[in-house]
Amino acid sequence: MIVTQLASFIGTSLSKPIVRARFAQDILQGASSSMNPPVLILSHSTEMRAAYGPPRMVSDYLSSRSIVHDFVHHSLYSNRKSVYERIGVRERPRQFGVVSFPSAFLGYFAQLVLTVCEVIRRKARYNVIIGVDPLNSATALILRRIGFCKYVIFYAADYAFDRFSNRVMNALYHILDRYCAHRSDYVWNVSSRITRIRSLQGVERERNLFVPNSVSCRQVRTLPESQTNRRLMIFVGHLGVAPEIDLILDTFPEILASVPDSKLLIVGSGPRSAELKKQIFSRGLASSIVMLGELLHDDVLRLLSTCAIGIALYSGKAPWTVFADSAKVREYVACGLPVIMNSTPSTADDIRDYDAGIVIPLSKKNFLEAAIKLLRDDLFYARLRTNALRMSREFDRDRILDEAFSRIDLPRSEPA
Repeated sequence: MIVTQLASFIGTSLSKPIVRARFAQDILQGASSSMNPPVLILSHSTEMRAAYGPPRMVSDYLSSRSIVHDFVHHSLYSNRKSVYERIGVRERPRQFGVVSFPSAFLGYFAQLVLTVCEVIRRKARYNVIIGVDPLNSATALILRRIGFCKYVIFYAADYAFDRFSNRVMNALYHILDRYCAHRSDYVWNVSSRITRIRSLQGVERERNLFVPNSVSCRQVRTLPESQTNRRLMIFVGHLGVAPEIDLILDTFPEILASVPDSKLLIVGSGPRSAELKKQIFSRGLASSIVMLGELLHDDVLRLLSTCAIGIALYSGKAPWTVFADSAKVREYVACGLPVIMNSTPSTADDIRDYDAGIVIPLSKKNFLEAAIKLLRDDLFYARLRTNALRMSREFDRDRILDEAFSRIDLPRSEPA
């Protein structure tokens, strides 16, 4: 049955008549229904539970509106089962699928088929399915085709011209990405640069929305500047092979020479955690640099509000980084922190536009100058802090998602 429906789905014409819908009202009316939640989010993650990012942002937004919803997260690797959880009720998450495949391609295809089967098994009917990435959006399109949802939102959480080194895999990725962009009812893009790509692909403006990694202003307690540590900088990120953290550590002795009471907090973990800790001690920086390890997301936000400057440097080695939206930069500015960052991710465009930080070419010299400028120039710092808070209000999560969901009241192509 599934194979037949898949064949029918793939062969369906792109030309469809126009219909009207009022999803924004439907979703609110369905908010109290735990038996048949109105929304399903499909995502991939490197952990058993999805890391904080676009899928969790949407989930938190729905929870803040008391909307019960389902959340499926697959492992990017084929050594863990997928998880199907219902958010907003006390129900144990269900694991499904199998744990190993001879290739990643077969693993992803199996996740697609097994997710469709799991939704059918549950007899779930959704108003909308949000597919985060092309694979999950393809799953959502199949479920729409066979009558298990009304609307599909393709949430593009990343993009790259050279997503895979294998040319065949890269071509398949772009074919599926473009197909989902044109067949989904709406396309949400995590960055303004991806939004521009969609426009070039011919996605209509009313369906093509910029939905970044936003923070809810209600979620953040911003302290007055007088209650923050004016000399405290913070870096939040994965401590892996990327060289950004080395640039920060190499520069810090010179920062201390100019601003002796400067401090740095490092939040995060990774394969280099132990090595970096040794470096800090061997360089005599232990009194000025503190590694806090991995923290819960809410604890990170509370910590940020006590700091003065956020650091976000990117090497750009990963091909998708140039189209990425930096969640930590959004969180920095939401807490009132001017940012020092380079121009690799798309978020740098907003930092420039709002004058909410200093965007630098990635080098030790540029980072040193930016850090000293922010640490020593109080008037300059105060202006950027004010601009950061203004930027956070403009990109408030609730404001952006209220607008994105209200757009579903517009005409759309009839489902396949």
